[in-house]
Amino acid sequence: MATNKRRRHTPDQIIRKLAEGNKLLGTGQQLSEVCRHLEITESTWHRWVAQYGGMKASDAKRLKELEAENARLKKLVANQALDIDMLKEISSETSDPEPQAQRRGDAARAVRGLRTACAVVGIHRSTMRLQPPPISDEEAHRAWLRAFSTQRPRWGWRRAAIAARRAGWKVNNKRIRRLWREEGLRVPQRRRKKRLTGIGAQVGAMCPIRPNAIWAMDFQFDTTADGRTLKMLNVIDEFTREALAIEVDRAINADGVVDVLTVWP
Repeated sequence: MATNKRRRHTPDQIIRKLAEGNKLLGTGQQLSEVCRHLEITESTWHRWVAQYGGMKASDAKRLKELEAENARLKKLVANQALDIDMLKEISSETSDPEPQAQRRGDAARAVRGLRTACAVVGIHRSTMRLQPPPISDEEAHRAWLRAFSTQRPRWGWRRAAIAARRAGWKVNNKRIRRLWREEGLRVPQRRRKKRLTGIGAQVGAMCPIRPNAIWAMDFQFDTTADGRTLKMLNVIDEFTREALAIEVDRAINADGVVDVLTVWP
């Protein structure tokens, strides 16, 4: 008993068999006889007609290339979506005390392979195999830094590093800075004293307590349309904030200032 062996046809073979089958059907043969001659089933014939009917060999080849390109683009988009999800997973893990490079690699490896994951996050594969040396005296360093910050609240991590080495600790600045930040230690900022202003405000020995007690003067300059300079002398009372005099001239020397001030009692 003969059995039909399944085999895969290329687009060119499908086009040729469809053309041959159409010729046989044109001579009056039945579809079952044509399919038996072409060594295919009737369902395969109908599927080929629906997919390649009326096409030339070049059109079928182009369609096959487009399908392959579409499959390749879908794969690229899927890989890119995985990379984006992986990077989001990495960026969300910021509170883990584990080293950052190894933490990123572990999160990436959970989604993709080790080689691809390391390429995406930008680290070498040997970094994933690197085990940091154990730090046995880190808790003692943290306790010492907390005590140091309590005793010296105005000193920062740089002075703490110097004091730690003087105390016998074998540490560098990077480690002290990391522990200082992880413990949340910081130098309190000095509050700037707000200058008191207004009538009767205590601003020192030169405090205006009544009118005509303290005058203040200042010069201002401007330019006219012809490019010449104007000089203005302004005199105000510090207590009432009243403008006592505004003298405008091309030039005002010391004698002019004295003349303006002597007008007022």
